[in-house]
Amino acid sequence: NNWSVFIRYSKMVQLMTYHNVRIGFPIIETIEFDTIPGEIISIIPQLTTKIKTTGLEWELNDEILEFGIREGSRNKAIGTNVKIELISGSYLLFKSYHSKKFSFKLC
Repeated sequence: NNWSVFIRYSKMVQLMTYHNVRIGFPIIETIEFDTIPGEIISIIPQLTTKIKTTGLEWELNDEILEFGIREGSRNKAIGTNVKIELISGSYLLFKSYHSKKFSFKLC
């Protein structure tokens, strides 16, 4: 239930979660962000999402992720930029926290 509330209120306020060296963001639009090669990127659908990715080791091309069936956990950045095109649904994005401010560009 906490994730449901997290997603719902993220439409009104920028929210994130932080644990050790990982941060998580609820995503409801297409985004693009800087990465470090080899950085772990996880995409956890809420509840179902359809996405297309560029810049990840295991690319997703108009593929459906569904919570409890198929998640996108522990993928890896192959360069210094990742783009995740949101076709439908929403998801939680988890990535490494770096000392510089993290931001992403809505596309």
